[in-house]
Amino acid sequence: MALTSSSTYAQVEAEYRDTADYLVDASAEKALRHAAAIRHLLILLPSSSAKGANAVGFNTTLLRDELVRAEDYARARRGPNVIRADFRSMRSHG
Repeated sequence: MALTSSSTYAQVEAEYRDTADYLVDASAEKALRHAAAIRHLLILLPSSSAKGANAVGFNTTLLRDELVRAEDYARARRGPNVIRADFRSMRSHG
């Protein structure tokens, strides 16, 4: 599922869970989708929240580390983005 700015938290969480096995599937595409879901989670989840005397914190460092791993994996699997021109079939103009 492609995430958009109007995706709900439930949709983002579902995408995160659905793509968490990108290593098992050896899928660069899933790794990129997983990275996108993590980016959405980092925006949606507060680092801390307090109501009265009750407070809760969320460690975003773990998600950021996971984001780097997913992007690195996808980059390694896809290889470098190199465009090579093939001039073998061109006719000479002269």
